Amino acid sequence: MPPRLNLFTARKGIPMLRQPAAQKAPLNLNLAIRPRAGAGAGLAARHSSNSSNSKTTTAPQSDTEDAPKGPTQDPLPHVSEEKAQMDKIMSGGKSCTGGAPTSPELEQGTPVSEILQRDEEAQKHMPKVMQDQMGKSKPSGGNNPSGTRGFATSARVGQDMQQQQQPPQQGGGEGAADPSAALVANMISNITESAEDLHGLKFGKPEALPRSENHRARYDLVLAKFTNLIMKHGKKAQAQRNMSIILDYLRTSPPPTLNPKRRLLPGGPPPAQLPLNPVQYLNLVVSSLEPLIGVRNARGVAGGGRMLPVPWPLGPNSRRRAAIKWILASASKRRDPVFANRVAQEIVAVAEGRSSAWERREMVHKNGTAARANPEQVEQKKKVVAAMKRR
Repeated sequence: MPPRLNLFTARKGIPMLRQPAAQKAPLNLNLAIRPRAGAGAGLAARHSSNSSNSKTTTAPQSDTEDAPKGPTQDPLPHVSEEKAQMDKIMSGGKSCTGGAPTSPELEQGTPVSEILQRDEEAQKHMPKVMQDQMGKSKPSGGNNPSGTRGFATSARVGQDMQQQQQPPQQGGGEGAADPSAALVANMISNITESAEDLHGLKFGKPEALPRSENHRARYDLVLAKFTNLIMKHGKKAQAQRNMSIILDYLRTSPPPTLNPKRRLLPGGPPPAQLPLNPVQYLNLVVSSLEPLIGVRNARGVAGGGRMLPVPWPLGPNSRRRAAIKWILASASKRRDPVFANRVAQEIVAVAEGRSSAWERREMVHKNGTAARANPEQVEQKKKVVAAMKRR
């Protein structure tokens, strides 16, 4: 069904009524906001284009000019703008020599130091820090520059190079060699020696892991040896428990009273500090009791089937084993029912020089000293036996 009203015909028949701009009452608001220059110009242009009467266009402008201004309206130009205007008036924005303009750059702003340099009155009231900075920047006189440099690296490097190139002079005066050059030469020699020690390796040798980092050998040598020797029937856990009791006894016992005739090895801690480290306490006692030599019997050397004692040196493991065996043998004679306490008491007795293990050590050394001529007879006997076999 077609519409009853034709829009095109209505457009031609209805006139457009437009009210003139002069009949509009001007809007006068006393605002404390200063309008922008561009916005005011655009508003005036729109009024002039919409109205044909020139008298009506001046009415809103006069009202705007007569309105009271707020405290933030029409501010004074800042220092840089004022300086730029003064330079433009005085020199036209160019220097006297025709070079670059002397006015400040408005895009970057003006540093406070430059403002204070132009204002002598403000320099009297500026902070003490800025006064000190301006005093340092002033030239001291003559042709010296405004700033000072405390240390010249380039000059120092040049002097060092010249001193290294010059041969050292004798006499130790002012021309003596620089110690820094000797230090550099020493470093170069150390690097050369370390490179020679590599023997074809591209990189340096890795450092060996300490004994404590190895799972199978993480315990102290003397502690592990002592634990293995007190073990019976393969019961390692029982031996470790006994060893723990022994260390606790050494830790809680009073400091030992040393015997001047049977002293411990030198270089150890004082007696008052021995209970603080029971493992070191045990190491010192065992190392002091270790024999230096051993005596064994050689059969048939003296003739008639008699055995001849022959001294021979002991290795570290054999010496340690002999000392621990003597301690355990002496501890077995004590009356304490607890095995660990007997061993711990014997260790303290060895430290104080009261143990019978010292007597066994002295006896071994005495027999070895008495039989120190017997090894020659053994060598002669070996030569005789070898000659008889050749025949």
